[in-house]
Amino acid sequence: MKKTFLKSIALIFLCLIMIFSTVGGVAFATDTPAGTGDGGAVGTLAWQKQVLVAIADVAIKKLDVAENAVQVNPVLSTTTKQAIIAALQGIEDRLITYKTEIAQATTLAEVQALNEQVGQYIQTQKNAIINAFKTGLAEIGAAAIAKAQQFEATLRTTLALLKVVCPQQMTTISNIETQLTTLAADIAALSVAIQAQNGTVINQKMNEINTLIQHLSANIKTVQTSCNIPV
Repeated sequence: MKKTFLKSIALIFLCLIMIFSTVGGVAFATDTPAGTGDGGAVGTLAWQKQVLVAIADVAIKKLDVAENAVQVNPVLSTTTKQAIIAALQGIEDRLITYKTEIAQATTLAEVQALNEQVGQYIQTQKNAIINAFKTGLAEIGAAAIAKAQQFEATLRTTLALLKVVCPQQMTTISNIETQLTTLAADIAALSVAIQAQNGTVINQKMNEINTLIQHLSANIKTVQTSCNIPV
């Protein structure tokens, strides 16, 4: 239940939108950067092409990593995996074509037109990708709920036993019970967020649940150790 890789994938996608979807695409200044050796249009064109191909290369590599992460994720359903990977692969394929087109461009106007075309493509794919992300995040959230509920049930059973065999730790046990009440509330809030497809709250609640489970595990271990109960 750590920060989900889907959030990283979403950031990659948003960066691509920012890069390629502005008016005129990635429109650099008409001045050639220092060190290009050519202050005219030829130098400016060569510089822009070099930078744009480098940007595309970085994006393609990150998309490959994202696709692999989706593929091996044990929580996501096959249908969701296929939807996310297909959407990401579509953008990757378009960027590969874009690199070739940029390399063949002979004017700044061509470069600008290519940027606009890529930007338009990404925009048309935006909703499908966002929906796929939401579905994936909901599935991860549901798995987090199941894991947390199982942990809660096991811990409540353990606490019932500890109250009998380790009454000297009743203060700590009471604190654990309070934390379990918070855990139950967080689980309920996560369920509501999943139903509402609220990605921000889903991430927030998964992180809170993960942190709380870590604290609960440490506290229950303290009680068991204090009472010479095998952990």
